[in-house]
Amino acid sequence: MVNGEPTLTLTAPIMASVCTLDDTCLVLGSSSGTGKGVTVGQVTKGITWKSLNLPHTNSATFQGGSCWKDGCFIYGSTIEGDLLWRFRSTTLALTPLTPPSTSPAVEAVSCFRANSCAIIDMGGGNSAPQFFTTTDAGATWSTPTKIPFDATSLACTTELKCVAASNASTWRTLDGGVNWKESAPTAGTLINLSCFDTNCVADDTNTTHDHVWRSNDFGKSWSSSPLANRTFAFACLTDSHCVSAGQTTNATGAVSTINGSGASDLAVNYFPNPITTMACGSSRCVAGGLYSVALFKP
Repeated sequence: MVNGEPTLTLTAPIMASVCTLDDTCLVLGSSSGTGKGVTVGQVTKGITWKSLNLPHTNSATFQGGSCWKDGCFIYGSTIEGDLLWRFRSTTLALTPLTPPSTSPAVEAVSCFRANSCAIIDMGGGNSAPQFFTTTDAGATWSTPTKIPFDATSLACTTELKCVAASNASTWRTLDGGVNWKESAPTAGTLINLSCFDTNCVADDTNTTHDHVWRSNDFGKSWSSSPLANRTFAFACLTDSHCVSAGQTTNATGAVSTINGSGASDLAVNYFPNPITTMACGSSRCVAGGLYSVALFKP
């Protein structure tokens, strides 16, 4: 069961969520727009939410994040360019990071072990998007390499092996982003990629019907199955246990668990608006939409 509750503040709508693998979850919201805007955050290690202190930023747009056991990278953009923050569940602290290049926005992040993440950003000016990694939680970075696509999602299993999605295509690298091979076209744009060894899962942004996409050969080929509800958020605990969230035909919040090829709807209470963001740790998930949040075990 998914029981929604009001956020701690109504000054900014929820935009993004993350959960560490030790099941510390946080949600972030922003009014963005012009000027400084308003940013808000709240975090929980149990069942009670508390307000989260955020770094100063102007007009933040939060896109999402990726986590390891006790930490996460959160990404997006500000009016100054890249937004990239590190979160520690041990201290509940958010720290702004400085990527090795300047660009309008970070496009995708994938963390593949503790303190180790891969990042794709838009590139500065008219330059191509860039791929780079860190193995010390953003203290140092690899040299950025240019890539031939704009990313909608990224999933890495090591610093060398990654699958990425762009508009209607998927890409693979086996050498840390030096070379990328376009591996498969898809009917929609894949987002929320997750890879577990050679098995990868994602959902799409097809405007007529949402699908779960699966690959058992690390992104070389994909198959799809339809989802019942309009989906805006998707997360996987394992390659065979995923959760989708979005809206019913009445535009209220909807959540489904996906085990293998079967899907089951969960009862959703007190979620008057669509669920637009969701993240899962090792055993529980957080869902957010407008000014509502929910913690649940899928």
